[in-house]
Amino acid sequence: MLKHQNDVKQFIPVGVLTTMAFVFVLIISSWLAPQSFSEEERLRSVLLQILVVAGTPLLVVRITGLKLQNIFKLRLISSSHFFFAILLGVFIIPWLEETLHFQSQYSEKVFLYEQLTQKWIQSSSGWNLVWILLSMAVIPSVCEELFFRGLILNLLVRSGNYTLAIIISSLMFGIFHRNLVLILPATLAGVLLAVLVTRSGSLLTAMASHFMVNATTILALHFGIASVFPWLGKTIHVPLHILIFSGLAILFLIWKLKNTEGTTK
Repeated sequence: MLKHQNDVKQFIPVGVLTTMAFVFVLIISSWLAPQSFSEEERLRSVLLQILVVAGTPLLVVRITGLKLQNIFKLRLISSSHFFFAILLGVFIIPWLEETLHFQSQYSEKVFLYEQLTQKWIQSSSGWNLVWILLSMAVIPSVCEELFFRGLILNLLVRSGNYTLAIIISSLMFGIFHRNLVLILPATLAGVLLAVLVTRSGSLLTAMASHFMVNATTILALHFGIASVFPWLGKTIHVPLHILIFSGLAILFLIWKLKNTEGTTK
């Protein structure tokens, strides 16, 4: 705790600092957020992620005197940690889809959003598919993790209340998506990713899992895997046995991420 007190200029309370950073990113993102699936809008989304979402933590670090290594925790991870994080991203998906189904019962926008997204991804091919993966999987998994599980979560845990820090940072992550369709799934994903970071001690595990969630969904829709797992492309219930199996797998992988040797500090 003394180390934390020495690496930050204490002229802005942590709660105020995190709120200011979040509100700034939310307002700018809402203002500049893409309104369609056009190439120009996707490019704007990429620039928004890089300059605003990833740039804000760097700005906060510069203003407050925080040390980058204490905020971002980009410690190298072992191959086993990376593998477990990737698997965790896969097993998170059924729970996110079930949450989306739950929300669809109260909003028709969920169904419309799913249909539009699926149609757009299925019609893409070649370099356009690569661009979709880059803009919707690679870049968000890096930029959003730097901001939410890097800056926001690690500032909030300075209070010593890890549970509250995880809840608040995850709610902010859900609200950040600015779409009623995605708030509940994004909040749930935020909780799991925050737990992953606190267990593993490295932001890289959350980046790997975040990327896998986005990339798996995109590729499943594009290559028609959703026909085998229909709950990936439609707002229907995920079978109970899949939820139970994936839930147990999540718990096991989170446990292994804490107990596997090989993380470089």
